[in-house]
Amino acid sequence: MNIKQKLMACTALLGVLLFHPATARAQSAEAQKIERLERQTELLQRQLKEIQQELAQTRRKTEKVEAKVDAAPARYSAGPPAGGYAKGPLPLPPPPPERVKVTLGGFIAAESVWRQRNQVNDIGTAFGAIPYPFSPLYNEHEFHGTARQSRISLLVEGNIDPYQKLSGYYESDFLGVGQTSNYNQSKLGSAPATRLFHL
Repeated sequence: MNIKQKLMACTALLGVLLFHPATARAQSAEAQKIERLERQTELLQRQLKEIQQELAQTRRKTEKVEAKVDAAPARYSAGPPAGGYAKGPLPLPPPPPERVKVTLGGFIAAESVWRQRNQVNDIGTAFGAIPYPFSPLYNEHEFHGTARQSRISLLVEGNIDPYQKLSGYYESDFLGVGQTSNYNQSKLGSAPATRLFHL
C-alpha cells in the first residue's frame, strides 16, 4: 500500500468514527421524543375516557330529572280547551305548597365600652359630650357592658310549585329600641330595630 491509499483509509476510518456517534445521538434523541409523545398520547386517552364517563353520568342524571318532571302532574292549565269550557263543576284550586321551612338564627353579643372620662353615653360615643376639666364627670371613668347588639334572624322558605320558590329574610337587633332604652335594658313594647329585610 502506498501512502496515498493509507491516508485515504485513515480518512475513511476517521469519518466513520466521527459520523457514527452523531448518528447514535440523533437516534437517541428521536427515541426520547417518540417515547415522550407516546406518554402524552396515553395521558390524553385516559383523560378522554374520564370525560366520556362524566358525560355519560350527566346524561343519566338529566334523563332521571326529565322523567321526574314529565311524571309530575301539571298544576296549571295552559288555557281553555280547544272546544271551549265544558259545563260542570269548576276545577279544584291548586293544592297548597307542600312545605314551608322556617330557620331561626342570630347571635348573642356581649359588648363593652370603657372611657377615661364619663360621657354618660351608650355604646356609641358622642364626641361632643366629652366633659371639660371643670366638670365633675371629667375625673370619673365610665364602663358599660351590654348585650343589646345581639341579633335575631328569621328565614322563611316555601315552594309555590315544583318550579318556583319564595323566600323571605328578616334580621334585627335591640340597639335602637325606644326613647328611654339604655345600656341595661330595652324598652318593652317596642319592636326591635330592623337591620335587614328582603323578600
